[in-house]
Amino acid sequence: MRIPRILLFFLLFVGAAHAADIYVSPSGSDSNAGSSSAPKKTIQAGVNLAKPGDRVIVRAGTYKEPNRTGSESYYGIHIERSGTQSAPITIMSETKGAAIIDQDLQAAGFVLWTVSDVKITGFTIRDCKWGGVYMTHHQTKQRIVVDNNTITNCDGDEGSNVGGVYMSSCTGCTISNNTISDIKVGGRQYQNGAGIHGYDQERSIIEGNTISKASNGIYHKKSSGEKGLIIRRNVIRDVTQGIWYSISAAGNPPHIDQEVYENVISASDNCIRGSSNETSSPSRGLTVRNNVLTNCWAGVITSGFENIVVQNNIFYNVDDAIVTQYGEWRSELVKEDHNLFYPEVSFRLQQYASEQRLSSLSSWKSYTGFGQSDLTGDPQFVAPSSFDFTLKSSSPAKNAGSDGRDIGAYPGGGTSVVRPMPPVISVQ
Repeated sequence: MRIPRILLFFLLFVGAAHAADIYVSPSGSDSNAGSSSAPKKTIQAGVNLAKPGDRVIVRAGTYKEPNRTGSESYYGIHIERSGTQSAPITIMSETKGAAIIDQDLQAAGFVLWTVSDVKITGFTIRDCKWGGVYMTHHQTKQRIVVDNNTITNCDGDEGSNVGGVYMSSCTGCTISNNTISDIKVGGRQYQNGAGIHGYDQERSIIEGNTISKASNGIYHKKSSGEKGLIIRRNVIRDVTQGIWYSISAAGNPPHIDQEVYENVISASDNCIRGSSNETSSPSRGLTVRNNVLTNCWAGVITSGFENIVVQNNIFYNVDDAIVTQYGEWRSELVKEDHNLFYPEVSFRLQQYASEQRLSSLSSWKSYTGFGQSDLTGDPQFVAPSSFDFTLKSSSPAKNAGSDGRDIGAYPGGGTSVVRPMPPVISVQ
């Protein structure tokens, strides 16, 4: 049935009529309507007004909104209304970084309840308790986007869990292009703190973030048992563990189909760690490709993972490139090839059981049959002391990958020194 043109126009008008820009300014008043000329004063008031398709546009200034009601761990700016997949709610700084949320370590920045289709972008979020963006436990969230924010100095009580972005029960979410640093627990870098920390994330993407000064860069503490995270094109440095797949209790679901590619990771302990040997069944699927792993005790260390693929990576100043550990479940490597190691190479297989320590590439190839296209030698980074891990044109890693592209974190070449370079947020 054809819809008459005038009726179609009316339906389109009605469908778009609710979409609005709601303004917030330190000079505004929460009794205002929220227009450009009569802005709200608090971000919370703007968020409370927002409907699907609306944008909450926050002007430059410092906002202290701990909103100390209810459970302490949920203090902060509450987001309790969803957008839709075609009309998300966007909460944004009018000028990138100029809208500052400073909670004086009294509350989280943003707290997300059972919501979907919300985007938070362009803010400076600092001095927060529990997290800069904190997603509540055991409440489903879908298609949340946290993009292009600077989040720094988050802390929590001794023994608590803290994240610059704290993801929980999040499906189809994207955490991208954020700069996250100085994440503590009890005033110190402790293992329950992470740049991005989460439970039950599935089918989600973590990309383009720069994470530093935390115990963990990315901490995937518990799986939902579904397809997991894509972690790509991040820079993680000045941490103890780069990426850590773990559990919160024995018998948790296994991690499934995790992907880690095109990252630069520097960690004092492990660059990529999978310690999920107490899951209800073995974790299945961990692909680690086209990364630079540097200054780690172990490059890739796993227990309880099957179907591990390690390909096209550069291991630079790493004590043990690959370590598999024996626990409740064996870790099993199914592919390892086209990696480059410098200055030395060492592997450990089935640590804590019948361990095999292999201290040369030739012994590794002979014993396992893997690595027939592996290389050793100086990768010739442009300036590794300045954290520039792009390759000189004379590098042996050029065009040496399994797909004919470069080995390392920049398989297509590239000249970026430290990624990401976030886009400028502007109001159209």
